[in-house]
Amino acid sequence: MSEDHLSLNKFDVAERQLREAILLFFERRDPVAIHALVAAAHEVLHAIGKRRGVKSLLKDLMPIRPEKREEWLKLLTEAQNFFKHGRTDPEAVFDFPYGVTKLWILDAVEMLLALRKSLPREAFVFRIWAYLKNPDFLTDQQTRMMHQAIAAQMGSAIDSFEGILAALHDPRLPDRYPFGGA
Repeated sequence: MSEDHLSLNKFDVAERQLREAILLFFERRDPVAIHALVAAAHEVLHAIGKRRGVKSLLKDLMPIRPEKREEWLKLLTEAQNFFKHGRTDPEAVFDFPYGVTKLWILDAVEMLLALRKSLPREAFVFRIWAYLKNPDFLTDQQTRMMHQAIAAQMGSAIDSFEGILAALHDPRLPDRYPFGGA
């Protein structure tokens, strides 16, 4: 890296966007900026995943009827397209359901994990937080127990965004978490 440029590959770009989106999410920053960042990271990871046999829950694995697939994908990308394109109808108003951004982040985290077999700290903590807040998502008891054990080590940090942010900036936590069997 020099003073005026970065040498990046697609994984670098997607990880950096995802890490920042997660930090902004826990900082309760602008939902539009968060969604735009995670959508960009998701798009890169999805493209890499297609070539490597890794699927997106939102785009590839949802049980959508074939004749409704195009409509589903349009719904999924509606916010992303509205945020990045100014050519069509500059007076349009979009009712942004920003709660779905959490699902986009989790889907990007899961694709990154499947592709890299490891997660950066921010993605790892988000994954724990998401599954602890939604324990019914997990069917594998061993994975559930692992997440609960890590959350217990983190203590009350998992219960508040302020605590999560403190954990994310804790130098005692590793920068990356490997998942050998993932």
